[in-house]
Amino acid sequence: MELTVEIRLEVVDDEVVARASLDALGEHFEAAGSSPRSGWLRSELPVVPQGLALARALRGLEALVMETVHEHLDRSAVDDV
Repeated sequence: MELTVEIRLEVVDDEVVARASLDALGEHFEAAGSSPRSGWLRSELPVVPQGLALARALRGLEALVMETVHEHLDRSAVDDV
């Protein structure tokens, strides 16, 4: 099985926003993460704000997938009783 996560990075006002989407487990998942653009050393730009926004969006996807898996586990436990 091959899955593709689509991620878009954009600048909105003074933030970097990452929007991630994934089609898996018969469902569509979307999550977003952001980070301020200002306050970083010149040598850190743009890696730090982009990296934080990306990691936060991926963490959101992970939470949504785990929630779905737990819902299915709960349903299967009830179905087996």
